[in-house]
Amino acid sequence: MNSTKKQASTTPTAAPRHPVQASRARTLLGRLTLLTALGASGAGAQTTLSHAAPATLAQTTVAQTRTTTTLQQVPAVRFQTADLSKLLLQAPEFGSAAASLLPSALKLDQAGFSKWLQPGNTAQFVTAAQLQANQAAETQRFNVNLQTTSNLLAQRPEFATLLQLAKTAPFEEPVLDVQTKSGPLNVRLMSPAVGLSYAAGTLVNARAEVQRSTTAFNEQNARALNISPAVLQTVNTNAGAAQNGVSETIRQAVTTSFKVNANLVSQIGALLQSEGQGNELDESTAAGCGASSNGIYRAVNFPLRRYLPTVKSQGSRGTCWSFATVSTTETLINKMFGKRVNLSEEDYVANIKINYRTPNGADGDDTRDAVTRADSANYRFAFENAWQYNQSWSRVATETPKNSGVWKYASTCTNYPYAATQCSDTVHQAPSACILVGGKTSCGFQIPQSRSAYRPDASSLHDLWNFDQRDASLFWMALAVRLGTPIMLVHDARYLQPNADGFVADLPYNAVSHKDANGNSVKNGSADVAWWNHVAELVGYVTNDELHAALPSAPSGAGGGYFILKNSWGTCFGDGGYVYLPWNWMNKYSGAALTGLSVKN
Repeated sequence: MNSTKKQASTTPTAAPRHPVQASRARTLLGRLTLLTALGASGAGAQTTLSHAAPATLAQTTVAQTRTTTTLQQVPAVRFQTADLSKLLLQAPEFGSAAASLLPSALKLDQAGFSKWLQPGNTAQFVTAAQLQANQAAETQRFNVNLQTTSNLLAQRPEFATLLQLAKTAPFEEPVLDVQTKSGPLNVRLMSPAVGLSYAAGTLVNARAEVQRSTTAFNEQNARALNISPAVLQTVNTNAGAAQNGVSETIRQAVTTSFKVNANLVSQIGALLQSEGQGNELDESTAAGCGASSNGIYRAVNFPLRRYLPTVKSQGSRGTCWSFATVSTTETLINKMFGKRVNLSEEDYVANIKINYRTPNGADGDDTRDAVTRADSANYRFAFENAWQYNQSWSRVATETPKNSGVWKYASTCTNYPYAATQCSDTVHQAPSACILVGGKTSCGFQIPQSRSAYRPDASSLHDLWNFDQRDASLFWMALAVRLGTPIMLVHDARYLQPNADGFVADLPYNAVSHKDANGNSVKNGSADVAWWNHVAELVGYVTNDELHAALPSAPSGAGGGYFILKNSWGTCFGDGGYVYLPWNWMNKYSGAALTGLSVKN
């Protein structure tokens, strides 16, 4: 099925609509939906992409990109006294900053600071110098990534459309219209600037790998997966064959290493216990949206299934990068420590946006850059019940002026139950205020004081994807998830078009359209698909033989089998929130495969 685009207007873009409201009092049956729900029928998903017309790229722009720049982080200060004047003497003076750097909520308002005096909250102070440094670093990263990708365009023509978008509408976050079992849903994708960040990082990695042998490439991946030298000998043979196009050998190798490693009873017990559980504001479900009896999730015991957290929903915001990182972390915590937890996506977004971006930036971010920064700063995740996610279905976001990277947000907190104490019209949504004490103005944001014991460890984070060895890369990805190592998969979400049971066909390039430089709708070709605008947790791989042993009537996966993707668009999309991607689909539409993330406790 083809996907079309709608011309976006220059007026503020209304937030994507919410098809259903998440249940606030889920019963035991509801808690076990993904394990026991009856299969639900529904139409296959169709996608439509809304995108604005091209415009001129401003020279002083802000972007979320990959290059790391060391910045001074202003420490959080705990409010533990009602003596506000004495307390603020510890805070840094804000200084002077351009109006474009300031969110509307960051203003002189003593009442705003009084909110932070409630138990459980701390303040993250910011300064004008910090915001200006963040903006300068963002601009530099964008320019470096644009130049890197442009220089390699001749060798990588698939980046042509991404480069065009990065030059004409770099920070726009288009809305993808999809059909779900509960009705239409609008999903916000990440901007071309973020896609450019992934592209530049992948191209640099690929260029370095080309200069190395296939054996060296395999050895690096084996170290990332802790594979023994004896196993590596077989891996070298199979992956080397894949580079020469013999992908069947790879799939056979993966098949022989497959072991069923799931226990339904233990899964049910684990689902009843989730430390840090909130009111399920980061979830979205409805009757008939559970996993289908005709889908892989219920039919096949893939190794990571027993460790997976519930499917969540990012709502109207382009925060897939946070959901992918948090879901992967929750999976690893369950696998490493035997504990099911529910961590706060909201707090993780705020940590990155407050400390390393600007309050008026866009939602999206580079997953790899964000988690690397969080690790370097010894960030500890908050639990979901310390700061619950706001799906912001009523939010209106306007980029003013166009292509500036400066966004104005309105109605962000509508219908959010904690609007009075944990929300603001900013990209990170942390309440903010400034106060004048003794001739000094200090500004900051409210964040939860309570923290979990878990910290991300990105020291072994590794990208398994290589343009010049695509089948070999897919081999490593299949091997990783079958060995129990989750992957954060960066891909082009426009091609996520599952049927009612979650299966995605080997879609041709022209299944999706894009706007050319003149604003005309044009069918995609091979040069138009490397716009990586979404990231989600990849959790399994099933060969066609294994699939048909469990589901004889299931469609065969083109190329030999299906990769299992745990998405963040709620349980009504795909098969209870899961989609199944054929080997050949992955070969065409994957952009990065980040694995090796670990957890410190």
